[in-house]
Amino acid sequence: MRLGSLALLTAVTFATACASKPTPPGATPSPSTPVIAAPTPVKPSPAAKAPADEAQKADKLIVSLGAHLAELLRDLPLCEPAGRRTTTFDVNGDGRPDVWKHYDGKLLVCKRADMNHDSRVDYWTGYAPNGQRAFERFDFDGDGKVDAHTQFSPATGKKRITARDSDMDGRYDVLQLHDAGGVMTQLLRDRNGDGNVDVWETYGHGHRLRVLYDNDYDGKVDKRETR
Repeated sequence: MRLGSLALLTAVTFATACASKPTPPGATPSPSTPVIAAPTPVKPSPAAKAPADEAQKADKLIVSLGAHLAELLRDLPLCEPAGRRTTTFDVNGDGRPDVWKHYDGKLLVCKRADMNHDSRVDYWTGYAPNGQRAFERFDFDGDGKVDAHTQFSPATGKKRITARDSDMDGRYDVLQLHDAGGVMTQLLRDRNGDGNVDVWETYGHGHRLRVLYDNDYDGKVDKRETR
């Protein structure tokens, strides 16, 4: 599965609500906030003074994007029609269905859609038993593979985590983590495709506060920028 730019999100007018959260290896997640994996030591700099405690903790958060995504995708519900009651809708009036809703009894389980009317499904959304949206998936380039995936909190319907394949190469390379209110707090990037984070951005109150870089891809921070 794959993920990419979220421009198509503006076209989605019928999706609603929530999902299971990822559980990083060796950690117990909180009800509403994703947990970052085990830290890696900062590359030593003899000429520089030791950073403050908070900065030092932040510098250690070079983590495996692959591990995060394995947890993200491990127990995802599938939007499969087999054995489920299905209703269809023709949104653009061309005589072909564009939206498929699938039910277990009276419970809406998931919905599929052909957003660009090319007769191929390019949008999926799943629902929790309480009716909240559980996940959204998008195929932006029409190759049948997911380019963006978002999971939502089962309690609030707020965004928890979004994974994207920004260069459409078949691998997630951007991961966005959100707080309990659905506000993005971290953005992780894998620039060289090795499955490890090499840019880590932290946000607060809608502003970027810090950026850490691993420019030589050795798993250690060698550059930092602060607001």
